Amino acid sequence: MDNRLFFLITRTENAVSIYVKQQLIKAGLKVTPGQLGILFLLKNRNMQTMGELSMELETDNSAITRSIDRLEKSGLVIRKMNITDRREINIAITDAGLNETEDAKRVIAEINKKIEHEFSFEELNTFKKNLLRMTKLFRE
Repeated sequence: MDNRLFFLITRTENAVSIYVKQQLIKAGLKVTPGQLGILFLLKNRNMQTMGELSMELETDNSAITRSIDRLEKSGLVIRKMNITDRREINIAITDAGLNETEDAKRVIAEINKKIEHEFSFEELNTFKKNLLRMTKLFRE
C-alpha cells in the first residue's frame, strides 16, 4: 500500500473534484464545486459579505472574489451596497442561483449515494471521524 499520505489525499481530492464537475456539467449546471459552496451558504443566509463567505469556507478573499465575479457573470449572485455602510458590499443569491442550488443538490445527493453504496456504514463513520480529526490537526 502506498504510504505517501499527502499524495493520496491530493489525488483523491482531484478525482472527486473532477467527477463532481463532470456530473454538474452533465446535469446542465453552470456552477463549479467551489462556487456551489458559496451558493449554499447564501441560500441558507443571504446577503453575506465577501469576508463572511471567506471565513465560512476557510479560503482566502481573492479566491472568493474570483468566484463571486464568475457567479455574478453567470447571473447566480448580485452585489448589493449596504445602505447603512456604503463601504460594505453584500452578496445576494438570485432566483437563478436558487434554482441552480436545487438542481445541484440532486446531483450531490446522487454522488453521496454512490459513495454510500461503496462503503459500509461503519467505514463511512470512521472515515468522517478521521477527516474531522485531520482537519483539526491542521487547524491547530
